[in-house]
Parts: sequence; C-alpha cells; structure tokens
Amino acid sequence: MIRRHSGFDRILVKGDKAVRLGNYHHYLHHKYFECNYSGDGMVIFDKVFGTFHDGSDAAQARLKQERLKRVRSKEARLNERLSDQ
Repeated sequence: MIRRHSGFDRILVKGDKAVRLGNYHHYLHHKYFECNYSGDGMVIFDKVFGTFHDGSDAAQARLKQERLKRVRSKEARLNERLSDQ
C-alpha cells in the first residue's frame, strides 16, 4: 500500500466506496506535532515513550500538560543560570 502525505485519510470514489490515502495517526502528528512520531505499525513506541495521541480531548489535555511542564522546566533552568551570574 502506498501512503500519501496529503493530509486526507481517504477519497470517496463512488457512493460510499473510498480509497485510503493515509492514516489518522500520522494526521494527528501533523496537527499537534509533538506526538505520534512512529510510523505505521509502530504505535507501541509512542505509547511506551508517552507521545501517543488518539485524537481525544483527554489526550490533548495530557499533551498540553506535558508541554507546560517542559516550558516551566526550561524557565526554571534559565532563572537558575541568570541568578548564578
């Protein structure tokens, strides 16, 4: 199967018949960027490393909390460096 990088999951061709173009997992990587790094069939690695996003509101909230934690950590390190000078 050839995967497309079009941003579309499928194209309707006749009635309810469709041709798949990509996958939702990859689409979410482009939508949120800081998640779903692994390719097809390798989702287990995103689950292991905490970068899995299933498109749910709960997953988005977790991603937002992780991002906020990283920002606060960087700010704390910067403040430490500035106070040491």
